[in-house]
Amino acid sequence: MKIHAIKELAENYSVTVIEEMTAQLEAGEPLSHPVGGDDEGEQLTHLLGAAWILQQMHENGSDFKTEVRNFSARVRDSIS
Repeated sequence: MKIHAIKELAENYSVTVIEEMTAQLEAGEPLSHPVGGDDEGEQLTHLLGAAWILQQMHENGSDFKTEVRNFSARVRDSIS
């Protein structure tokens, strides 16, 4: 997982576009926009992370930086 790739997606695409790219990836179709990652699993992680950040911003009325931090903390907690 590369946080920079997640941030880039969240900064440049809407949740709708990210969800469309997620569906494309899951269906084995070519992606409509570039997604960073060493393999499809990492690309999926980046897409899901970006979507989560944008959804949390909308639901909580919070800013981008806060939700990136919250996402990073969530990932750290899940692997420790």
